[in-house]
Amino acid sequence: MSTLVIVIIVAAVLVLGFLAYRSYAAKQEAERQRLRRDARGHRQQAEAGAGRARELGEKSEHHTREARRHKQLADEHANKAEEHAREAAKADGGKRRAGQAAGRHDERASELEDKTR
Repeated sequence: MSTLVIVIIVAAVLVLGFLAYRSYAAKQEAERQRLRRDARGHRQQAEAGAGRARELGEKSEHHTREARRHKQLADEHANKAEEHAREAAKADGGKRRAGQAAGRHDERASELEDKTR
């Protein structure tokens, strides 16, 4: 009978060990599934973030190009403004000289008219 008891105890230990292993394996599988779900969620967020980064990169490049274009236009306008200021200064000097010459001619005409009277 003692052999039968030993066989039953060994069988019970083996069954309990097998059940404990199955429980442990099921918990491990559940953890692997949870980690896979978490990984998928992070992968989706990474893809969304990469898409947003591409979109913002394109937007940044567009604004950089526009800024360069406007800077170039501003530089051209500044050069034109300086050129117009120089031309205005020249014209102002010519206007002053023409006005002075007109004044001298008017005075001379008045003098000559006075002599003819």
